[in-house]
Amino acid sequence: MNQKLIKAKGLVDVEKETVLADPFVIVEEDLITKVGKQSEIPATGPETEILDLNNQFILPGLINCHAHISWPGAGISMSAHMESPYEIIVLGAAKNARIELLSGATMVRDCGGPGTLIQGIDEAVKQGKIEGPGIFHCGAVLTTTGGHAHDIGVVADGPEEIDKA
Repeated sequence: MNQKLIKAKGLVDVEKETVLADPFVIVEEDLITKVGKQSEIPATGPETEILDLNNQFILPGLINCHAHISWPGAGISMSAHMESPYEIIVLGAAKNARIELLSGATMVRDCGGPGTLIQGIDEAVKQGKIEGPGIFHCGAVLTTTGGHAHDIGVVADGPEEIDKA
Protein backbone atom coordinates (compact mmCIF):
# COMPACT_ATOMS: atom_id res chain seq x y z
CA MET A 1 0.00 0.00 0.00
CA ASN A 2 1.21 3.50 -0.90
CA GLN A 3 1.20 5.52 2.35
CA LYS A 4 2.42 9.06 3.07
CA LEU A 5 2.76 10.82 6.41
CA ILE A 6 2.71 14.61 6.10
CA LYS A 7 3.73 16.87 8.99
CA ALA A 8 3.38 20.66 8.99
CA LYS A 9 3.26 23.78 11.16
CA GLY A 10 -0.49 24.13 10.72
CA LEU A 11 -3.56 22.82 8.93
CA VAL A 12 -6.46 25.06 7.88
CA ASP A 13 -9.72 23.33 8.82
CA VAL A 14 -12.42 25.15 6.85
CA GLU A 15 -15.26 23.12 8.40
CA LYS A 16 -14.31 24.10 11.96
CA GLU A 17 -12.95 27.51 10.87
CA THR A 18 -9.75 26.92 12.82
CA VAL A 19 -6.07 26.23 12.29
CA LEU A 20 -4.76 23.01 13.81
CA ALA A 21 -1.21 23.51 15.11
CA ASP A 22 1.46 20.84 14.50
CA PRO A 23 -0.77 18.53 12.45
CA PHE A 24 -0.15 15.27 10.68
CA VAL A 25 -2.04 13.87 7.71
CA ILE A 26 -1.89 10.27 6.54
CA VAL A 27 -2.61 9.67 2.86
CA GLU A 28 -3.16 6.15 1.54
CA GLU A 29 -3.54 5.60 -2.20
CA ASP A 30 -4.35 9.32 -2.74
CA LEU A 31 -7.03 9.34 -0.03
CA ILE A 32 -6.69 11.16 3.31
CA THR A 33 -7.31 8.51 5.96
CA LYS A 34 -6.30 10.25 9.20
CA VAL A 35 -5.64 13.77 10.49
CA GLY A 36 -4.49 14.77 13.95
CA LYS A 37 -1.83 16.34 16.16
CA GLN A 38 1.78 15.24 15.64
CA SER A 39 1.91 14.14 19.29
CA GLU A 40 -0.68 11.47 18.33
CA ILE A 41 0.84 10.05 15.12
CA PRO A 42 -0.03 6.34 14.87
CA ALA A 43 2.60 3.73 14.08
CA THR A 44 3.50 3.52 10.39
CA GLY A 45 5.40 0.97 8.37
CA PRO A 46 8.99 1.30 7.13
CA GLU A 47 7.77 1.91 3.57
CA THR A 48 5.75 4.99 4.61
CA GLU A 49 6.97 8.12 2.84
CA ILE A 50 7.43 10.96 5.33
CA LEU A 51 7.04 14.54 4.14
CA ASP A 52 7.97 17.18 6.73
CA LEU A 53 6.72 20.61 5.67
CA ASN A 54 8.41 22.33 8.65
CA ASN A 55 7.01 25.87 8.85
CA GLN A 56 4.38 25.47 6.12
CA PHE A 57 0.60 25.16 6.32
CA ILE A 58 -1.68 22.58 4.73
CA LEU A 59 -4.68 24.09 2.94
CA PRO A 60 -7.70 22.49 1.29
CA GLY A 61 -7.62 22.38 -2.49
CA LEU A 62 -8.62 25.64 -4.14
CA ILE A 63 -11.00 26.07 -7.09
CA ASN A 64 -10.11 28.48 -9.88
CA CYS A 65 -13.51 29.42 -11.28
CA HIS A 66 -12.21 31.36 -14.28
CA ALA A 67 -9.30 29.91 -16.20
CA HIS A 68 -8.31 29.40 -19.81
CA ILE A 69 -5.97 26.41 -19.76
CA SER A 70 -5.20 26.60 -23.48
CA TRP A 71 -4.47 30.32 -23.57
CA PRO A 72 -0.86 31.55 -23.40
CA GLY A 73 -1.17 34.35 -20.83
CA ALA A 74 -0.04 37.96 -20.86
CA GLY A 75 2.06 39.35 -23.67
CA ILE A 76 0.89 37.06 -26.47
CA SER A 77 -2.14 37.82 -28.61
CA MET A 78 -4.74 35.06 -28.85
CA SER A 79 -4.87 35.39 -32.63
CA ALA A 80 -1.14 34.78 -32.90
CA HIS A 81 -1.30 31.97 -30.36
CA MET A 82 -4.08 30.16 -32.23
CA GLU A 83 -1.93 30.22 -35.38
CA SER A 84 0.75 28.21 -33.56
CA PRO A 85 1.10 24.53 -34.41
CA TYR A 86 -1.55 22.52 -32.54
CA GLU A 87 1.15 20.52 -30.73
CA ILE A 88 2.58 23.74 -29.26
CA ILE A 89 -0.87 24.78 -28.03
CA VAL A 90 -1.36 21.34 -26.42
CA LEU A 91 2.02 21.47 -24.67
CA GLY A 92 1.25 24.99 -23.44
CA ALA A 93 -2.09 23.79 -22.07
CA ALA A 94 -0.37 20.91 -20.26
CA LYS A 95 2.11 23.38 -18.75
CA ASN A 96 -0.73 25.70 -17.66
CA ALA A 97 -2.57 22.79 -16.03
CA ARG A 98 0.52 21.96 -13.99
CA ILE A 99 0.95 25.62 -12.99
CA GLU A 100 -2.66 25.69 -11.78
CA LEU A 101 -2.04 22.61 -9.62
CA LEU A 102 1.22 23.97 -8.18
CA SER A 103 -0.55 27.22 -7.30
CA GLY A 104 -3.02 25.27 -5.13
CA ALA A 105 -5.95 24.78 -7.52
CA THR A 106 -7.20 21.20 -7.41
CA MET A 107 -10.18 22.07 -9.65
CA VAL A 108 -10.39 24.52 -12.53
CA ARG A 109 -13.40 25.76 -14.47
CA ASP A 110 -12.08 26.35 -17.97
CA CYS A 111 -14.14 29.23 -19.38
CA GLY A 112 -13.56 28.79 -23.07
CA GLY A 113 -11.05 27.02 -25.21
CA PRO A 114 -10.85 24.35 -27.86
CA GLY A 115 -13.17 21.60 -26.60
CA THR A 116 -11.28 18.47 -27.61
CA LEU A 117 -7.99 19.97 -26.44
CA ILE A 118 -9.29 20.70 -22.91
CA GLN A 119 -11.05 17.32 -22.77
CA GLY A 120 -7.75 15.71 -23.75
CA ILE A 121 -5.83 17.60 -21.05
CA ASP A 122 -8.45 16.58 -18.47
CA GLU A 123 -8.23 12.94 -19.56
CA ALA A 124 -4.40 13.03 -19.45
CA VAL A 125 -4.61 14.35 -15.85
CA LYS A 126 -7.09 11.62 -14.89
CA GLN A 127 -4.81 8.95 -16.40
CA GLY A 128 -1.76 10.34 -14.58
CA LYS A 129 0.06 11.19 -17.81
CA ILE A 130 0.44 14.86 -16.79
CA GLU A 131 0.05 16.80 -13.56
CA GLY A 132 -2.92 19.11 -13.27
CA PRO A 133 -6.18 19.81 -11.49
CA GLY A 134 -9.58 18.39 -12.28
CA ILE A 135 -11.12 20.40 -15.11
CA PHE A 136 -14.73 21.46 -15.59
CA HIS A 137 -14.86 22.54 -19.22
CA CYS A 138 -17.40 25.18 -20.28
CA GLY A 139 -16.81 24.68 -24.01
CA ALA A 140 -15.98 27.22 -26.66
CA VAL A 141 -16.37 30.94 -26.06
CA LEU A 142 -19.72 32.24 -27.36
CA THR A 143 -19.56 35.88 -28.42
CA THR A 144 -21.14 38.44 -30.70
CA THR A 145 -19.77 39.89 -33.91
CA GLY A 146 -16.80 42.00 -32.85
CA GLY A 147 -17.32 40.95 -29.21
CA HIS A 148 -14.80 39.73 -26.64
CA ALA A 149 -12.80 36.79 -28.04
CA HIS A 150 -14.58 37.02 -31.42
CA ASP A 151 -11.36 36.00 -33.17
CA ILE A 152 -11.16 32.67 -31.35
CA GLY A 153 -14.72 32.01 -30.21
CA VAL A 154 -18.00 31.04 -31.84
CA VAL A 155 -19.80 34.15 -33.07
CA ALA A 156 -23.53 34.01 -32.43
CA ASP A 157 -25.78 37.03 -32.87
CA GLY A 158 -29.27 36.51 -31.54
CA PRO A 159 -31.21 33.64 -29.95
CA GLU A 160 -31.34 31.40 -33.04
CA GLU A 161 -27.59 31.58 -33.62
CA ILE A 162 -26.90 30.98 -29.93
CA ASP A 163 -29.14 27.90 -30.01
CA LYS A 164 -27.36 26.68 -33.14
CA ALA A 165 -23.91 27.32 -31.66
